[in-house]
Amino acid sequence: MPEEKNGSTGYEIDVPFDYSDPDFGSGPIYYEFGKPYQEDKPTIFIISDAQQFYVRAGEVVNFQDRWFGDDFNVLGIVGRGTSPEFIEKALDGDGKPDWRSAWKVFNYKQWLGDIDSVRKAVLGEKGRIMIYSESGGAMLSHQYLAAYGQHVSRAFTRAAVNPFLVGDLGLNSDRFWKEIGEYDPELHNLTNQALERYADQRSVVVMTLQRQNFFLPPDELAAGRAKLITALANGDEDYFAEVREKYEVDAVKEIMGTNEVIPIRVRLFEFLVPSGARNRLTKGVLYPDYEVQAELAAPLLKLYDEGAIPQITFDAKGLHTLEGEVFILAGRWDHVVDYRTSIALAAYYPNGYLFLADDDHMFKDFEESKLLAPILQQFFLNGMEAEEFNSAIKQAETRRWREA
Repeated sequence: MPEEKNGSTGYEIDVPFDYSDPDFGSGPIYYEFGKPYQEDKPTIFIISDAQQFYVRAGEVVNFQDRWFGDDFNVLGIVGRGTSPEFIEKALDGDGKPDWRSAWKVFNYKQWLGDIDSVRKAVLGEKGRIMIYSESGGAMLSHQYLAAYGQHVSRAFTRAAVNPFLVGDLGLNSDRFWKEIGEYDPELHNLTNQALERYADQRSVVVMTLQRQNFFLPPDELAAGRAKLITALANGDEDYFAEVREKYEVDAVKEIMGTNEVIPIRVRLFEFLVPSGARNRLTKGVLYPDYEVQAELAAPLLKLYDEGAIPQITFDAKGLHTLEGEVFILAGRWDHVVDYRTSIALAAYYPNGYLFLADDDHMFKDFEESKLLAPILQQFFLNGMEAEEFNSAIKQAETRRWREA
């Protein structure tokens, strides 16, 4: 075990800035356990990606208590995106982003390498881990399974983004334009009026509409969108200012201009390109999720178009032969992840299980029902063939979505 950095739960290891170029240098990444490590317990890795911050120093114990209890070692990798040494490696001599270096330091393969480096540091060369992850971190987990899956015995992913399947299947995971038209066809005209009125603040308007998804429950979203769009079209400055503050838009815009957000912008680029979403960004139609991603990924998109960044791929062939068990939790009303991609994703795995919940990206109803934690615990403790796991699933059948 590496040297302790935070009592008996925190550790630091040195990893390459670029695993394919050892001469490029190295820096420290931090990981910690929820409770002191015990060799006789299985180890669950909580995986987050560059645009997530819920795995932080001092927080892993909360995950352990909330989801897993005392039967496991629960480990969270805080990530290279929070390490000053890695940020500095992505800057030029003037302290501004060097996007070629940023791609080299923060592309997904480096994050996969970090996961495996920590695995080997904790459990040895042949050690096997379990994985828990959400959203973009869930996508990173499936990327890890594709590259290092032989080292994973069980993986539980919820709301797994998969832009590759979006692109391959010709799907559109940003349903904003379709949904506002279904609610009230006049909202299309009002949206364009709002964008014309606030042409000099377009990016702020678009981010406000995009972030509204995260603050309103599904049964309030349509009406909330209509109210906001109408207010913007009418030039209601007071309401615009109110919702910007409520949705933390101005704060996020300010943060997105800092060097600390370079890793996030690299990750959003990785989401955008494989989905084919850039082809949907045409005049007269608004896709807030895609437009926000495209704005933040713009310098990387330029390098990609110039051939300076290679094609981003997801080789799923190895997933078909994995022995490990993979549980995929998806939400039917998820505004970020098209549920159809989760169906296709589950089909990759010979020992995969899909639970399609009557819920959205946040799974608030599922969590509040107290039915999710038993599934998690029984899956990791006993596996999908166990009577205890199937009993937990049976109890949760009321939360499963079924087509009418």
